[in-house]
This record gives sequence, structure tokens and C-alpha cells, in this order.
Amino acid sequence: MSDNKKYYYLKLKENYFERDNIKILESMDNGYVYSLILLKLNLKAIKYNGVVMMTDRIPYSPDSVDVLAKVLNHDIAHVKEAIRLCIKLDLLTIMESGEIWLNDIQNFIGKSSTEADRKREYRLELTEKTDGGQMSDKSPPELELELELELELETEKDLVLSPLPDSEPKNGIPYKEIITYLNEQAETNYLYTTESHREKIRSRWKDLKKGGYTDDKLLQAFKTVVDNKVDDWFTDPKFCKLLRPSTLFGTKFEGYLSE
Repeated sequence: MSDNKKYYYLKLKENYFERDNIKILESMDNGYVYSLILLKLNLKAIKYNGVVMMTDRIPYSPDSVDVLAKVLNHDIAHVKEAIRLCIKLDLLTIMESGEIWLNDIQNFIGKSSTEADRKREYRLELTEKTDGGQMSDKSPPELELELELELELETEKDLVLSPLPDSEPKNGIPYKEIITYLNEQAETNYLYTTESHREKIRSRWKDLKKGGYTDDKLLQAFKTVVDNKVDDWFTDPKFCKLLRPSTLFGTKFEGYLSE
């Protein structure tokens, strides 16, 4: 069973500390303290698209620096000065509503899951061993081959059925719910009325039933496959192309389900 709990992290490029405004910030008295405060503010803001929030509905503001200082575990004076300098260096902005906004947050936001990180760490360890300890930016060969084969094999056009009513079809297969879930998780726009998508879903649905899956577990199996591969491929510009019904619900479905 995969662990699909989502969490956010900072993605800092190797030249982050070489940026002029960061170098200027760190050159100040207590500059390294201010730089650390800035990083902590970014961590507070990544889940909320750049706004430093106390809860989902309550933002921190410059008027409550004493509270923010306690949360960041820094002196109030240091937090106030860090905010002042970061505003001056175009690293953060105080909105008219009083919210603290991190200007460069969109360059740093990473989103993942514990399961995806476990797999990523394993692939990194494998790459280091097979490359003699040298880091490599190449994708695993089997995935490269998979991508090539998938792109070569999908040459026929999809046949689209007329729109169906919202009620489930007579065979009980929730095509609409499965495709809608894929679209939501992978940010795609596939149609549940497309016959080739339905054929893939229908085949896997029958396989699962033969394998002893009960009705209440069938739909969750499709969602698990989507979750597993979104974790693996969503942020990869090459393999995100495989987040489609023909791949996810094809002959490798069982393997994706067991990851």
C-alpha cells in the first residue's frame, strides 16, 4: 500500500546563495541570521502559494512579529530587521491587506509524497552505484524504453462516443469517476466517453474482479495506480506524458498497482 500523504518542500538551485540580493543580505551584520529567517519564511509560505500563514485562514502580518518570532525561534528584533531588509532587497512584499508575501516562492515550491521520495531515493542510490558514484541526470533505461515504446505504439486515433448521462453505465464500471480522478490528479483533460479509454478501464476492471477484488476495492485500485504514477512522473517533463489512460490502465496496470 502506498503512502500518498502530500507535503511541500523548498527546491533551491545550487546558485541560490550566489544571487546578488542574498549575498547583500548575508553581508549585513547578523546577515546569516536574516538569511535563515528568510528560508524559514519560505517554508511557512510554500503550502499557501507565497503567503506566510498561521492557519489555512489566518495569515501572519508585520503587526504580529512577536508571534511570528516565537514560531520561527528567533529574536523579535532579528525578525523585524530581516523583514525590513528583505523588503528593501525585493525578497518579500507586504501586501495592502497586511499579508507577508515571498516574492520568489514560485521558483522554490516542490510538492511530493513520502512514497515518491522513497522511490526517488532508491533510484538515486541505484544510479550512484551503477555510475561508479557519479551523479547522472539520465532516467532509468527501462523508463526511457517505456516512454519510447508508449509514444511509438499510440498512433491510432481515439473514437469518441456521444456524451453519456451522469448515472453509471449498466455494467457498473464508473468510467466517469475514474477519468475525472485522473484529470484532477494529473491536471489532464481526458474524456470519459472516449472508447479507447473505456476499453482499457473495462479490461482492467474485469481482470481485478477475476483476481478476487470486491466491488468496494475496484475503484480504489484505479485511484491507487493514478496516485502512484502521478507521484513518480508528474514533475518529470518527459514522463509526465505517460499520465494518460492508455498507459496507466494498460497491460502494466498490475505492476503500477503493486508499487
